[in-house]
Amino acid sequence: MGIWKDAKEKYEAKVAQQRHAALQQRMEAVVTQARAARAQGLTIFQVTLEIAENERTMLPSSQGWDGYNTRRVEHGGSSEILSAVQAEGWELAHFSASALQTGSVSRDKFLSSGQETGFSGVLFGVYVFRRAQ
Repeated sequence: MGIWKDAKEKYEAKVAQQRHAALQQRMEAVVTQARAARAQGLTIFQVTLEIAENERTMLPSSQGWDGYNTRRVEHGGSSEILSAVQAEGWELAHFSASALQTGSVSRDKFLSSGQETGFSGVLFGVYVFRRAQ
């Protein structure tokens, strides 16, 4: 049992390290854009960050009461990125969220009329900053 546990821990550590590296890369890119906008004398800076991803797939009718399998990935790190932008001299002025549908699957309902549909998509956050005084 110890071999499998060690392999799982190594895999989880590797995934955590990859997520941390991706967050650092995103943060550096956004901070570079914020610095460039400030250097150009712009008074407004906008950035769009991916917040979460949702994927739904159909299950055979005999599995699961709702017939769906859902995989959700939280991208996290927005607080660190937003704090880094504010440290560059920007104040958060407005936030909005937007969902982008990336796919869907459907099938006929079992023993009734109509369709069942499962949607997949990505949730984005749009952040507008104002130059701090």
